[in-house]
Amino acid sequence: MPIPKDTIAAISTPLGEGAIGIVRLSGPDTYKIADRIFSDRHPEPFSQRDSYQLYHGFIKNPQTAEFLDEVLTTGMKAPGTYTGEDMLEINAHGGILVIQRILELVLQEGARLAEPGEFTKRAFLNGKMDLAQAEAVADLIRARTDLAKKCALQQLEGGLSCKLKVIASELLDILAELEAHIDFPEEELPPQLYERDIQRIESSSRILEDLLLSARYGKAIREGVRVAIIGKPNAGKSSLLNRFLEEPRAIVTETPGTTRDTITESVSIEGIPFLFTDTAGIRETSDPIEQEGVRRTEAAITKADMVLMVMDSSQPLDSQDEDVLDTLKKYAPSACLGILNKSDLLSHPVIEKDKFQELIKTLVPLSALTGEGIKELKKLLVDTIKQGEVTDAGGELILTNVRHAELMGKTLADLQLTRESMSSNLSPELVAADLREALHHLGEITGEYITGDLLNRIFSRFCIGK
Repeated sequence: MPIPKDTIAAISTPLGEGAIGIVRLSGPDTYKIADRIFSDRHPEPFSQRDSYQLYHGFIKNPQTAEFLDEVLTTGMKAPGTYTGEDMLEINAHGGILVIQRILELVLQEGARLAEPGEFTKRAFLNGKMDLAQAEAVADLIRARTDLAKKCALQQLEGGLSCKLKVIASELLDILAELEAHIDFPEEELPPQLYERDIQRIESSSRILEDLLLSARYGKAIREGVRVAIIGKPNAGKSSLLNRFLEEPRAIVTETPGTTRDTITESVSIEGIPFLFTDTAGIRETSDPIEQEGVRRTEAAITKADMVLMVMDSSQPLDSQDEDVLDTLKKYAPSACLGILNKSDLLSHPVIEKDKFQELIKTLVPLSALTGEGIKELKKLLVDTIKQGEVTDAGGELILTNVRHAELMGKTLADLQLTRESMSSNLSPELVAADLREALHHLGEITGEYITGDLLNRIFSRFCIGK
């Protein structure tokens, strides 16, 4: 993909009142623009000064001589910059009008407004980072927990890229051997041609399989886990949400049907953001407001990654609990835990477990009132998300990107076809074709094989100015 030759600019800090606002430039005309708009007491032009030095001065409009703001400005000369191009950062006062006027001046002097993620896109195109590392920049910005930040930093530092490069190097060696046999077809193929190569491909496949197994956990770290708290009225759903939040977020009364709408709040548990949604109680009702609440509850179940069905363990299951179970059967969530609430009211729950074992395999006795059992429930939530997770011993690398997971799945399928072709002792031409597909899918992760449309789609999810 061709590297752009123009100069881009954008505001790199959130718009609003603040101490500092930053306008960032990148491209070949960066220093020409700086020479025209930056003014201080130094005799030499800004373009002739040392890189990575902070200079105090003023931004002025060269056409009107109007001073826009007192600023601190840093110039960074290629290639030792974030984008690999000449760059400039203007640190101005953080008012909306001030920073917008400086950006307008920069655009007037020859820059164009950057597209979302275009600074990082140029860093990728100029070889400052591969595509997996570039995507980690967006993950780092969006990280909501320390664990999400750690995973993004691992990828930004090249943890995933290095592992994939080792695999790609191994596969390229095998491909080179195959192509050597293709180039000299008159030579007789050795009887055990593929035996060693099959072992090498199996070794690479195991590494990819381990990474892929961590993808579900990684997706939860990156995007959060949506959990719907459901049950009949007055089972303790709102009390459970408040216990997770450790504050009285939802209204709790003894009157059934208090909750009429959904309430969603985020809680970090062991570095995973859980998005808990308190829902209206499920029951037959003629009240149109309650009916709408039940419809919203059903919608929350369909969107949830996990469901907590709250039951009053001090009472036997009744017809309203049966309505909740029927709703669960209708929507069949992937993971459902049974919460035996109000365990403080009796020593042994009276719930008939056999009535819902097909839907709910795990039951958790607790008291939302006293907090007893909450610690065990939190551990179970995390364990449910981490189920089947395998991380490598070399650094606990966790796969957090859905695109990467899909491409690794395709790579593993290609390697399986390659092994089958080798086991059937097919010709090197056929084996090499499968192996090239595997390398292509692997290269799509790091950006060695990428289309312009896909590249634009990836970076369009970034914020402007990054």
